[in-house]
Amino acid sequence: MDDPTDSNILYFPHIEIADANLLKGALCVWDVVYRIVPAGYQPKDSDEVREAVESGRLRDIQLTSADLMDARKDYVEFLKSLPFLPDALDQTSVGEVSYIHREKLDQVMIQELSDILGVITRNGDWLGLPRGVADGYLLFLSNSVSKRRGIAKFTDSDSIFVAMQYFAVDGNIGSYIYPTSEDDDVAASLILKAFVPDGIEEVDMRRVLKFCEANRDGREAFRGTMTELAERMTKIDDPEYLRDLVEQVKDRMEESGKINLARIREHFTKFQPLLIYLGLPLASKVLELISGKQDPIGQIASFGVAGIAALADIAKSGRSEWVARDATYYCKLRQQFDSSNPIPREMRSLDRMMEEFIND
Repeated sequence: MDDPTDSNILYFPHIEIADANLLKGALCVWDVVYRIVPAGYQPKDSDEVREAVESGRLRDIQLTSADLMDARKDYVEFLKSLPFLPDALDQTSVGEVSYIHREKLDQVMIQELSDILGVITRNGDWLGLPRGVADGYLLFLSNSVSKRRGIAKFTDSDSIFVAMQYFAVDGNIGSYIYPTSEDDDVAASLILKAFVPDGIEEVDMRRVLKFCEANRDGREAFRGTMTELAERMTKIDDPEYLRDLVEQVKDRMEESGKINLARIREHFTKFQPLLIYLGLPLASKVLELISGKQDPIGQIASFGVAGIAALADIAKSGRSEWVARDATYYCKLRQQFDSSNPIPREMRSLDRMMEEFIND
């Protein structure tokens, strides 16, 4: 396939998808959801999640030695390159322990972590690591799996989404994260909506899968508009041109919404929006125009933009090379918004969360 990110998405960091409603919503946007499952491990899925597995819409990715080697090398090199270690990843912060299945680390990685941390707690097939170290490694593992297969990734965790942006720019965010100049680049989240069946938690998976099968055209139109807009936005420095681009995209996004709504009405009586946060780098002056300094969420047509943090060095941001398959997504259902407003009226401050990630 020329661009496999059009139809598939990788869920992480967990093996099990605890929220079946999140899975239902994701399947209303993407054709297939993948997850990382260690060899020999049988996921403890709910009945609804198992239905998605049996339909082929939720699939497992088995890790390869190349996945593990790339994750290890990239993680170790990344840690060595940092001028300082973010508080969230500090291996001395051992108050919380996370357990990682042993099949998610190769023997070299286990040995290197043992040299750094001392004795690693073991519980059967699970290895106990300080939470910061574990979370950092899992981010790199998902990145290795994502890049080697040309597939975007998503999470349902706001803190993980912020961490994804940190790693997406190779930690190129200083301890003082706010923009000081309009020439700075900014890590941002592009907020879009897609329509899903209303009361999705009350609709069984079989009915949602039937709806998704009949809704392929709407999903394809929405994904195409979403990824094209995001990629073009990263390459624009002129705010006024971006405003014109937004107006051009508005009609296309509304048209894709009509297609979705027409299909939904064939199967359901009501609908609600699924919010999708797409991480991308933007010019600071562009972000300021479309969001405003006083408004954490800029509303433009069917989407908004929220800033996360200033990048310390524009030359390293890689904004001009950003492509859709580098995308990271954060999906949430029915949180802090109502049917008349697809953009949340309130949300946790992403830039504040980044500051906490770096400085605690």
